[in-house]
Formats: sequence, C-alpha cells, structure tokens
Amino acid sequence: MVNSKSQKYSALFCYINQSRIPFLLLLSLSFIACQEDNEAPALPDLRIYLDRFEEEARLRGYDLDLSNVEAVYLDEIERDGEPSCGWGYSNYEGSGLRRIEISTAEDCGWQELSDIERENFFFHEIGHAFLNRSHDESRLCDGSPLSLMNSTTNIWRIYQESEEEKRTYYISELIDRLAALDQCIDYEEGWVNDSVFYQFTTEDDRWVFTSREGAYAGSVSSVDGSGGDRISMRLIPGSITEESGRWLRRINNPNIPERADVTLRVTMNSEQLTGPGAAISIRAFHAPVGERGAQTEEYLFLTTTENPVSGKLDNYVEELTIPRYSRSTTYIVLFLRLMAGTEGEVSFENIELVVQEE
Repeated sequence: MVNSKSQKYSALFCYINQSRIPFLLLLSLSFIACQEDNEAPALPDLRIYLDRFEEEARLRGYDLDLSNVEAVYLDEIERDGEPSCGWGYSNYEGSGLRRIEISTAEDCGWQELSDIERENFFFHEIGHAFLNRSHDESRLCDGSPLSLMNSTTNIWRIYQESEEEKRTYYISELIDRLAALDQCIDYEEGWVNDSVFYQFTTEDDRWVFTSREGAYAGSVSSVDGSGGDRISMRLIPGSITEESGRWLRRINNPNIPERADVTLRVTMNSEQLTGPGAAISIRAFHAPVGERGAQTEEYLFLTTTENPVSGKLDNYVEELTIPRYSRSTTYIVLFLRLMAGTEGEVSFENIELVVQEE
C-alpha cells in the first residue's frame, strides 16, 4: 500500500526530465554527507577497558579475569533521585553479578571524552564493581587524590595521557591499597587532634540504631552543652527479646597510618543496670583480590560481650585496641551494645578512636 506522501514523490520524479538528474544526484549525495557529519561518534565497546585493566593487572603480577563483569550503556542513570554518569555494582540487585553502567546522557559528555578520560572514569567504576572499593577522599601531601576512588576531584582527569608515572601509581593503588605506602600521605583531614582520629558528636548522623522490633529505645543527646555528647539505650519495660540492642557506626577507608595501634575508647554511665549489662565491639574488614574479583572479609573482631559491665556505672571507661593497623582495611564498624536481658538505661559518652603511631 502506498501512502499519500510516497504517491506525491513518485509523481514528482515522473515529471523530471533527464537533464536534471545529475543535479538531483549531487543534491542527494550532499544531503547524505550532511547527515553523516551530524551523526554522534560511535561509542567504544566497553570491553576495551575491561581488557585493558586485565592487562594492567597482569603487568603487576595479578592474573585477573573480568569476563564476568557486565558493562552496559544506559541513556540515563538515576540513584536515590539523583542523576549519575556511571555506577559500579559488586552485587547487582543481589544476583552476585558484577555490573558497570555508563550513562550516555548529554550532561555526562561521554561521547566527547578522550580515551584516557574514559579510562579514568571506567577504572573508577571497576574499583566499585570488581574490587569492592568505596569512595576514598584521602589526599597525598601535595593535595592530589590518594586514590582513583576519590569522588570529590574531577574523576575523568585524575591522571593525563602524558603522566605515565602517575597513571602507574593510581592503577597500582586501585588494585592494592598498600601501594600508597610509597607516597607521602596527608593524615590531617578528619582528625580531631594529633591522636584522636574520630570523636562522636550529635552532628554525626551516621550511627544506626537497631531496636530489635521495638524492644529497645535509643537516643542521642549532648551532656550539659560541654561537647561530651552521648548515645543512650534501654530495654523498654515489658519487652522480651533474645537479641541485644545496639548502635553501630561504619567508617570507610580510615586514613590511619600503617602499623598504628587504634583504640576504641568509650565512657559508660548508668544509674543501675541489672542483668548481663553493656558492652562495646569493633570489627575490621578488608577485600583481598582474587581472580574473579575482590571478596570483602572480616579479618578482626574485638568485643567485651563475654564480659559486659552492669550495676551502677560512674564514668566507667572501656577500651578495645586494633594492634598494628593495616591500610588494607576497607572499613571498620563500631558497636555499642546492651545485652539481652539487661534492664535499665546506659549512656555511652566520649566515644572516640585514638591512634598511637608505631
């Protein structure tokens, strides 16, 4: 069936005499050429960067296989209501799939990036998807990012085409965090003072409370406005549970010197705890890299749960120490616990991580 538009064009060409055909042919070729000029450049196969990373790892003595990593283009990427130019999943939708998404949205400008800029960005996403790395905002002494996993600097241009030595370092650190030990690391950012790396204040909203289905109540408050902020917890009268109530705080990529002793120090107060009592714990994790990707593992667990404190607590200080901290640590988790079967309220004050360098 021929529509009205095609009938009109057929009739038009029926009345064209042969002397005009060369002109129309030239016009047609010009139109095609203009179309080709206006077409967006072809997008590179993302497998190029996966293969390139395998080769870079091989040069450093790692036999990695990224064939299980899915890399796809999407028109748009949105996470938590915000647009993103790329995303790396180490466990996509709980399926175990390692997946990298790259946005072709105009604002991201992927089409206009150079090959080395694309490499910077894509290797950052490999850090998330294959190496189980989170963002790391630590800095070197010259102010440049310590890691390609930095998210506050232009991550398309951490290193340039002509900066081969810098490129070598950043790829090495991406695979092995201990590669940074050959660099001058800036330890200033995030420290409360020379020895205190972390100190709790009410402004810190990253503590998570586990109520055990409403059996426990928790609160955060300041102590007499003196800055000695506290976290409190109590079993709600009449509640029955076999689980401990807890507060926890995760600290990613702690920028702490290699081989330092790291102490979690907490002051506890209570008018009267009856039953097992209160305790603190600390867990440390790393992510050893295997052929098919990194696996996050707990390598250290320290706790006072086998010897909790109860009764009247008057500025009772509890401590746990990670000996000879390793910068291979990807994150640590701090725990404040009220053991199952404990009645009364306990407050945890002066919560801090104290560092003593080797």
